[in-house]
Amino acid sequence: MSRIVLLLFWLVYWPACAAPEDSTQVQARFDALAQKAGVKTLVLKPGNYQVLIWTKVSLAYGDAQKLYVLDRTDAGLFLSDYSLNWAQNRFKSSERLKHRKRIDQAIWNQLVSDGLLTLPDQSALRGQIFPPSKPASTTTTVHVDKEGEVTIKAPKSTENYVIIGDGVSYRFDIFSAEGHRTYKYHCPAGYGRVRTKVIELQQVVSILKQVFSLVKNPPEICRRINQPKPVYTT
Repeated sequence: MSRIVLLLFWLVYWPACAAPEDSTQVQARFDALAQKAGVKTLVLKPGNYQVLIWTKVSLAYGDAQKLYVLDRTDAGLFLSDYSLNWAQNRFKSSERLKHRKRIDQAIWNQLVSDGLLTLPDQSALRGQIFPPSKPASTTTTVHVDKEGEVTIKAPKSTENYVIIGDGVSYRFDIFSAEGHRTYKYHCPAGYGRVRTKVIELQQVVSILKQVFSLVKNPPEICRRINQPKPVYTT
């Protein structure tokens, strides 16, 4: 029963975690944070891009703790890496860990192939990450013993559910000559280990691995979780 209550709680809570942050106020807050961190706003021609990848540890203060910036211009592909420091929820300072390192163009081509510019927000995948429960059988049996005691056995579901309440979220801000778009993923590696057929989760993990491999002391994507046990509902 306690598992069912926990499951219902997270199914209610999950939209708040994964809903696309496209409001004007939220975008203005991240734009201001990028400016405070020292990110240079580029004048982008057609075919040029500036990609900001924010990492947010769920139980830490602030909107993000790390920022990776990819500048794809006529001059080439460059990566910058920032650490963001907070005094509780007030931005305190930033440290630029990587000063615009030139990156091989082939890496950009692979990132684009993995969907860097076109991936949907994780909220659009909710039906695949949390599919409807499918009972192992559809038969409800009723047994009456000789004393008249009635036993009812209802169908049980063997669907695997994984719900990650903490971990790390990743926000992607894509700027181009055509405009701006944002999408966000929460623990794609954790969900991707269970929902292996959700290609977008695998693509996000691939993108993050490639970007993180270019910096010193690359962070682990999300966090390790145990293989989930089946959650039975009646």
